[in-house]
Amino acid sequence: MAAHVAVLRTRPETVVADYGRLMRLVKYDQVLPREQELILKLNLSWTKYFPACSSQPWQVEGVVRALLDDGYDRGRIFPVENRTVVTNPVAGARNNKWLPILDRAGLPFIPLPEVDWITYRFRSPLLRLNQIFPEGIQIPKMYVGKNVCHLPTVKCVHPDTEILLADGSLVRAEALVKEWQLREPGVDLPDGDRVTEGQVSVLSLSADGLTRAAATHFWRTPLGDPSLWTIRTRTGRQVTVSRRHPFLTPDGWTPAAELRAGDRIAVARRTAVTGKSQPLPPVAVLGHDAIDVDSLPVRPGRKWGVDSQRRIIGEYLDGKTAPEIARQLRTHCETVLGIIRRYGVRSRWRRVWARAPESTSRDFWRWVGYFIAEGYAYEAQGSYRLSFANMDPRVREDYIELSRSLFGVRSRDHGRDVYFDALNLRPFFEALGFPVPTNSTTKAVPDILFRCPDEEVAEFLQGYLDGDGS
Repeated sequence: MAAHVAVLRTRPETVVADYGRLMRLVKYDQVLPREQELILKLNLSWTKYFPACSSQPWQVEGVVRALLDDGYDRGRIFPVENRTVVTNPVAGARNNKWLPILDRAGLPFIPLPEVDWITYRFRSPLLRLNQIFPEGIQIPKMYVGKNVCHLPTVKCVHPDTEILLADGSLVRAEALVKEWQLREPGVDLPDGDRVTEGQVSVLSLSADGLTRAAATHFWRTPLGDPSLWTIRTRTGRQVTVSRRHPFLTPDGWTPAAELRAGDRIAVARRTAVTGKSQPLPPVAVLGHDAIDVDSLPVRPGRKWGVDSQRRIIGEYLDGKTAPEIARQLRTHCETVLGIIRRYGVRSRWRRVWARAPESTSRDFWRWVGYFIAEGYAYEAQGSYRLSFANMDPRVREDYIELSRSLFGVRSRDHGRDVYFDALNLRPFFEALGFPVPTNSTTKAVPDILFRCPDEEVAEFLQGYLDGDGS
């Protein structure tokens, strides 16, 4: 989903109130539920008072005032800051004038060096972060289960109600119903309902927990009562339903309209999806991989014997260019191209004809993780260029080898970047959701990742973290 960005012109007389206006413009309360505890992460870049590099006091006051004015419980707000090699959070909070603001608001200041910390261990090996943090990374224990509002940025997304299919796909309920009511004939019932039969595998709650089940009827009901009920949990989950929609409670199924603040409802602690490798978009190729050089009906020529011609064709199919082969044999390029074409081998001309895997794999997703972390794609010299900007030797070497094994290309070194051109890969990556140009503002994780096995998802995360963390 798209991020919300708001820009305001402010002045000293209105700056505190303007922070509240800014937060409301990006609809911050849609992603920071009032019922959930909130970490207010202050930003201290220097212990002394340098407002250009730390959370300014007017910013802290503006955010705190907006939270309290908008109904957030001060007992659930926890302003915190960590220590670095150049900062002391206690002295920094005093020098940057945070303490009087927090005192007036009735909020504590929590120096993170004084709280308990726990170790988070990586679940799969990483090329670089494992060396930097061999024992895992330390996080404050109090962070677990809380939302975080990090100053000075405010980032929001608008949540849609989604249904988790058994293959890991997330589908909006409205889109799923409309799809089936367009595909299959429906029945209009006397009460105005419209129902369509079909079958979609979903995750459903049973006595044994979350299990696979089949949704067989897709029901669209006119809402006689226009009121809607939004149910929010302490952990930040949210769903909007009709007043009659039932929720499972310790006392049985209870309509939404009868729920009260503090009631307990059943939610999934963990959704286990057994994914499988997914087919990838086809790529236009020259058919070189299907050619068996030894079975070609090669005839001896006046200068080039059968073995010499087979060797020329074989080297061309292995990726050498016609000029390279000609220089090696000290002959004309037209001679090499003539031998290649004589036996039905299509010429690459000046283009790189890459191949692509037919289905996802651990290597494929690690490459995608690298690409989303540090890659970009664009048109260049009439072709389609994929570049990767990373200076870590091990990460760079792994990316180059993956590019070779997956796409059959030779990456070129261009200072900080490595790149390869392959025009026939453009439709492949566009089908996966990478537009042209592909950059930090247009990149997104392909939807098919969520239908893949856990080990492939883990490889994507490894590539992303190694690429972005090195």
